[in-house]
Amino acid sequence: MENNNIGNDIGKRILYIREKEGMSQEEFARKLGLTKSAISGYETGRRTPPNAILKSIAQTFSYSENWLFYGTGDSKLLKMDEVLCEIFSYFKCTEFETDFLRKYFNMSRKERDLFCHYMNYLFGDASLEKSTESDIILDVMQKEPKDRTNEETEALKAEFCKQIDEEKEAAVKSSVSSEFGGFNAKMA
Repeated sequence: MENNNIGNDIGKRILYIREKEGMSQEEFARKLGLTKSAISGYETGRRTPPNAILKSIAQTFSYSENWLFYGTGDSKLLKMDEVLCEIFSYFKCTEFETDFLRKYFNMSRKERDLFCHYMNYLFGDASLEKSTESDIILDVMQKEPKDRTNEETEALKAEFCKQIDEEKEAAVKSSVSSEFGGFNAKMA
């Protein structure tokens, strides 16, 4: 990568980021809550930026902290969508597969766990780890499908649906609460 020629000079790496972002020193400083003279001092090496400033630069502009601090590795962090696009392209995913995987990765951790447990139920992967939240579900799932009663199968399906609905409801409440600054919680 071209940015590996920058070497170990932090000031040059800050300059590189600012130029890559197409910003003046003033714009760059404003975005970080700093002054133009501070940015100028960092870029020329007259001032050494504190670690907190370097972390802020890395996070604000999606650059690797390791690269910014030490000059090693790739400079730019890939965004999740870029990573997924690379995967979709590499595996030549169909539109359905692309849509399915995007939806999967947008699920909460708990929803993904439940989904995986359900896939285990359907396709029987004995290597799936047992979680404390799903002990009852997993106890039923550990049985061979032919050994499950209809009541157990229906109860299992109902429990999956219930847990997914609870997660969705909690996500909606969390989203609404954060959108309105907790207004709904104050009204209750």
